[in-house]
Amino acid sequence: MTLIPFVRYFVNSLIIVAITTGMSLVLDFAYAYSLSRLKTRGRNTIFKITLAQMMIPGFAVSIPQYIVFSYLGVKNTFWIYVLMSLPGNAHIIFLYRQFLFNIP
Repeated sequence: MTLIPFVRYFVNSLIIVAITTGMSLVLDFAYAYSLSRLKTRGRNTIFKITLAQMMIPGFAVSIPQYIVFSYLGVKNTFWIYVLMSLPGNAHIIFLYRQFLFNIP
């Protein structure tokens, strides 16, 4: 406990978890709501693209993500975790969408 700043690392982790979880709840639910309730043209195509995102392995996009975040200048900050959670998690969007379809 005295050799490393454990409390600071723990607080940093809590901040990152709070921000990414809050953003994920709001943005993923809004995305799933729009795919399930709004009658727009092309929503099934967008949903299929979202499902196709689940088939791409995470390590296949890690190098392009690194390059993009390097250009943005957030390589050694905690904002990289926040930016990675912005596009949404396809698994969670799928579960939210299926849940919203079951509500009359």
